[in-house]
Amino acid sequence: MNQLQTPAAVLRQVGLLALIGFGVVTLFGPFVALMSVLLSFALVLLPFVAVGLLVWLPFRYVTRGQQATLQEVHEVRQNLGQAAGGAWRAIGRAITFVPRMAGRLVAWIFFLAWGLLKLLLSTTRVVLEMALVTLTGAFIGVVAGVLTGHDLGVAIPTNAIAGGLIGATAGVVMLIRERRTVRRTQFAA
Repeated sequence: MNQLQTPAAVLRQVGLLALIGFGVVTLFGPFVALMSVLLSFALVLLPFVAVGLLVWLPFRYVTRGQQATLQEVHEVRQNLGQAAGGAWRAIGRAITFVPRMAGRLVAWIFFLAWGLLKLLLSTTRVVLEMALVTLTGAFIGVVAGVLTGHDLGVAIPTNAIAGGLIGATAGVVMLIRERRTVRRTQFAA
């Protein structure tokens, strides 16, 4: 079954692909340049290392003996292995630096968006509650003005304003008491 995606989802995917493409195009050149420099450096050193090894091995064999030479070759091999492993780890960290930082940036953006969404929802809830309490107070004021039956042209607006102010004051008091209760339970836990 075909499922159509929303335009926002399509735009998000296109934007993500454009960002990935831009990163690859931008970072591919420096990556290739760095790898070519390292490879050419290694290829220049390799013949000198080979000649040095061909001179060093017989000299060590003659001066120190077979067992000592084999032990030194083993130590050199271990040291080269550790150095190569460290170099590959450093290269791996350099290569994964951009994706790791991009992941952290995306996580920070989601964290910020989630915080803003929570702030927006809580603010909307408070505003709606305050508006409902204020409108209820104003409605009760209008009903009281109608029930008194005196000059309705003055009594209804006056009682509506007074009832709205009383309702708004009650809403603020309830909001403050709610916040204090939340704080007490947070500190008690």
